[in-house]
Amino acid sequence: MEKNADFNPGSRVWIYGASRFFSPEEKARVLEKIKQFTADWTSHQQQLKADAGVWFDSVLYFMVDESHAEVSGCGIDKSVKVVRELEAETGINLFNRLLVYVKDGETVKICSKNQVQELIDLGQIHSESLILNTLAQTKDELDMQMWIPIQKSWIWSKINQPV
Repeated sequence: MEKNADFNPGSRVWIYGASRFFSPEEKARVLEKIKQFTADWTSHQQQLKADAGVWFDSVLYFMVDESHAEVSGCGIDKSVKVVRELEAETGINLFNRLLVYVKDGETVKICSKNQVQELIDLGQIHSESLILNTLAQTKDELDMQMWIPIQKSWIWSKINQPV
């Protein structure tokens, strides 16, 4: 993860998980588009201190340091419009909040709820297996808990845990 060391710990974060991995060409186009967007991103005619990137070839993030200028609803809407455009350009769903990104060594697996259940049933993952904290809302949350045990995530109550 890019740490954005010069961003305030309370900087706001938005995370969009992809339904599949970006190809190298798609990732390059996505990065170009979101980097250009954040360089020009304004809210109520104020330039935002913002950044964006792609983690693990499958997760898009935006970050705004509101200690410089606050992002309004209209400003957030601008970023959502960019994400919708990326969906149209790539054919990748970026708004499926039910996907889970499971850490598997140095790689990440994109899993649906049913796939998580399968992996648990097969013993390939367990309660302490790490998943990406896609619900993090601040830079500080990401810095402290980017990866959380699956048992401490929203999906744990949605699956049949082993006895």
